[in-house]
Amino acid sequence: MAGAVLSEAGDRKPVANPRAGSAERPRGLRSFSPWPAAPTPKQVSDATILVVDADGVSRRFVELALGARAATRLPLVVETVKDAAAALEVLNGTLVDLILCETDLPDMSGLRFFRLLQQETRLRGIPFVFFSADTRVETKVVALRAGVDDYLSKPCDPAELSARVIGIVNRQHRQRQIGRDREYTLGGHFATMPFPDVVSILELSRRTGVLSITTPRAVGELCLDAGQVVHAVFGNLSGVEAFYRIMAEGTGQFEFTTGSLPPGSPRTITDSVAALLMEAARLIDHKQADSAKSGPPSSALRSPGQLRSAQSVAIAEKPIEPLLPNPVLATQFETAINDAFALGELKLWTREELARWTRGEIGRDRCHVHLVSELHRGVSALLAIAGQTNERWVLSALSPEEKALGLAFFLRQERVLDLILIDIQSPGALTGCLKRCPALSIIAPPDANVLGIGPKALVELEGLLRSVPPAALLWVAHDAIDAHLTSGVLAAPALSVHGELGDGELDLRELLVEGLRFWLARCQKPAPQPELFQKRRA
Repeated sequence: MAGAVLSEAGDRKPVANPRAGSAERPRGLRSFSPWPAAPTPKQVSDATILVVDADGVSRRFVELALGARAATRLPLVVETVKDAAAALEVLNGTLVDLILCETDLPDMSGLRFFRLLQQETRLRGIPFVFFSADTRVETKVVALRAGVDDYLSKPCDPAELSARVIGIVNRQHRQRQIGRDREYTLGGHFATMPFPDVVSILELSRRTGVLSITTPRAVGELCLDAGQVVHAVFGNLSGVEAFYRIMAEGTGQFEFTTGSLPPGSPRTITDSVAALLMEAARLIDHKQADSAKSGPPSSALRSPGQLRSAQSVAIAEKPIEPLLPNPVLATQFETAINDAFALGELKLWTREELARWTRGEIGRDRCHVHLVSELHRGVSALLAIAGQTNERWVLSALSPEEKALGLAFFLRQERVLDLILIDIQSPGALTGCLKRCPALSIIAPPDANVLGIGPKALVELEGLLRSVPPAALLWVAHDAIDAHLTSGVLAAPALSVHGELGDGELDLRELLVEGLRFWLARCQKPAPQPELFQKRRA
């Protein structure tokens, strides 16, 4: 057998050797560009481009455009498939250098496919480019914010498509070459070897070279000559101030590269390593002591500039308003969620991650939902409509930090419905991390009885509803509606659904559909006063 290609159905079929120069190229999913007549010293190995597009004309266009190649003489191999499922099969057995994808695929949206790849360590490093018939600026903005490498609109000039693809592939090759060429004698994380220990080791061994440092705040360098720190840079700081700021960083990575310092290198530090470490430790302790003693300054003692800064922070911390519905939007959400085959993606967040998630712009239309219930019932309800877990989810679950659980449905046309589970016994625990008001809050008390919440939890629940008020509220309760429902707890139009979460008949999918209908009905004409509507389930 001379070779094999992947067919439309995913089967590999024997074909003639593509280098044999036959007049007719076998039909299939792999397109080979002409090989260079004579390899040059700068030539790199083949680059495989995976094209994911349901349109056969578009797939053929990409084959021809990339087959022509540019003046870089980069050998390209093109694999084409119709949908995300077939693309994942190819990725399981083929080394891919770039993915060129349509935004609308038969089995999922292109953005959903991209996010799926980002959850796997072996796949998230593959450059991803959208080649789409959707020319709307909103779609481009969402895709680029999600982290794709480029966005091209159809129709596109073949030369531009080829140039952009080859440019990204060449950039990847250069980055890999830099990694291969880099040589260092010491490297690691400050979590395992703190910064003072690293500097002390280099001093004792009288090393000469550069210590490169990367932290969440900035990057920096320490220049050492025979073990003595002679220069430091961190972000826009230099000298001893940069050294002190690096030591104050709690997390980061470091690499030490041995080598003589270039002639004329700046020398901004003359103190010994011991003196630098002692002064940095003193400054850090002094700053921590001052922070512990002094509380936030009162507004009477603040300058006008400080007051404006505080007001800006207050405005920035204001929760994001919930999504406003329209009949078309609500119907599309309801239809998608009501599909029994639609499964959500389980999410785990630390407190910081939850704040970023709720504050972030995810998709063009985002329906944010809170589920306030007992944890064991809420977890069971989420698992019933969730897909299989992925590598990132498992690794996150194994970390020792406290987590919040949720679910996200990534729907077509870049619409997202995401849900956060909140413990009804302690509803105020996550209030500070919630930066977005939900379109819908579902409250499922223990045994469907509001009195079972307890006084302390009920007060926290009222605080939660005031802090991030929902556009619509859905209660899961028995026929007897407690007086609390019509008092302070009601912060929005409310619907009472009779039943109990997870009782075998009332599942989370049904509650979401019912809540979406109520969200549309009540938010089009908001009630001036909180109201309570009851619905008996058949």
